[in-house]
Amino acid sequence: MEVRYVFMQFPAPSEAFGAAEIEALRDAGIGISVGCMRRKPRNSNGLLAERGLADLSVTYSGVAAFGRGLAVMVRKPASALKVIGKCLLGTWRSPKEMVISLALLPRAFGIAEEADVEGVDVVHLFWGHYPSLVALAIREMRLGTSVSISLGAYDLIREYPLSRVVSKAGSIVTQAEANRGWVARVCGVGGDDVHVVYRGVAVPPDPGPVGKEALILVAERLIAPKKTIDALKVFAKIARGYPGLRLEVLGDGPERATLESWVERAGLSERVQFFGHVPHHEALWRMEVAGVLLSMSQYPGERLPNVVKEAMVRRCACVVTRTPGIEELVRPGYTGFIVEPGDVDTAAVRLREILGDEAVLARMGGCGRRHIKEWFDLEKTTKQRIETWESVLANRKCGAGIK
Repeated sequence: MEVRYVFMQFPAPSEAFGAAEIEALRDAGIGISVGCMRRKPRNSNGLLAERGLADLSVTYSGVAAFGRGLAVMVRKPASALKVIGKCLLGTWRSPKEMVISLALLPRAFGIAEEADVEGVDVVHLFWGHYPSLVALAIREMRLGTSVSISLGAYDLIREYPLSRVVSKAGSIVTQAEANRGWVARVCGVGGDDVHVVYRGVAVPPDPGPVGKEALILVAERLIAPKKTIDALKVFAKIARGYPGLRLEVLGDGPERATLESWVERAGLSERVQFFGHVPHHEALWRMEVAGVLLSMSQYPGERLPNVVKEAMVRRCACVVTRTPGIEELVRPGYTGFIVEPGDVDTAAVRLREILGDEAVLARMGGCGRRHIKEWFDLEKTTKQRIETWESVLANRKCGAGIK
């Protein structure tokens, strides 16, 4: 099976889960290539090498790609006019969305024709917003390529109007049971037509219960909605009671300078360290030694964060804020605790419960690893993902494609 993934940008520093998904599919024997809607980022070659994908075929937007896509639209004027019409109809309430959508159409047509010419079996939209334009082009040109669309956390916020138009083109996938009803409503389909395939993480060999350092880890983009400041406040509340306890912050972003200033004013500079963006393998190593992962995020699109899964499978207890579907991942009292957004005091209490008893930390670490292995093992989720595509291809052969 040959599958082409469509991203806005790939690879991206904050989206290691996309690279892990592609690597697992290649290991399973699926031919994978990538088409990006945006230009090639400067650090793309380094990130691809870092993630073991240096030989992956990735195409990007640019002057030449724009020209090729525009030529496709000129050769297929009827299809191009239909897609333009749907863009105008779907986005007229938002002039910004309309302009961006129209500007991306040549690239969308280019990706669609490239997939058809190269005999790609399935075009998979990793995001369901602007990449939906590729599916729309495939449909209106009546190409033989099947389509699957993934509607994830960011798509739940965006509610891009064309997602509904193209969602019936093949397999509709989402990454949490909590999303199923919303996706069914937006797409105008039954809940059973929405496939829940968790974003899995690699499950490393289990070294068994190991001693954890007195270390709390925060790993996230340093943007305001992630509320890293709340995590720092939680640490400040408990730091005096645990003199040897440290906090490490992995990640970068526009809030970093503000957060570092706060730590300095709080007199915690010797116990809180900011590492900035670190390679994925280094983040995983730090999870191996940390006892607890802390996330106070209030990001609207937070859905079963992969960083929590990766920490749990490495026997970290987790204290996280309540976000949609989080109970599918964190089982309160067994693998960690869930607190309400902004509830710094309760988060501090829960951390004391964990840090005050090594047996509790060990038990939660073991339960967390077992839970990830059962439900979020990348090998299992990869198999499920392939099965959804096999179903799409089988329906295509039976003439069940979109009209």
